[in-house]
Amino acid sequence: MISIRSVNVQTVEASTIVPANGARQIDLSLTATGDLLFASNRQGALELWSLNATGKLQQLTSDGEAKRYPLFVPAVAAQ
Repeated sequence: MISIRSVNVQTVEASTIVPANGARQIDLSLTATGDLLFASNRQGALELWSLNATGKLQQLTSDGEAKRYPLFVPAVAAQ
């Protein structure tokens, strides 16, 4: 199983930010606001999850259809 870890490049210390808990966390990407998007099978099928800068872990999809490669597409402001 795969946890998500962060590494402080100055001290080379690693810490777990999303524990595996028997699941896989894959296909990580960052949003412009610094949220981490990834696919995980924490609840069964690969669903999309996010982790914000304060450490809040949130499941974004839950339809049971496997997801891969989350991509953040910012909304275009109305002109």
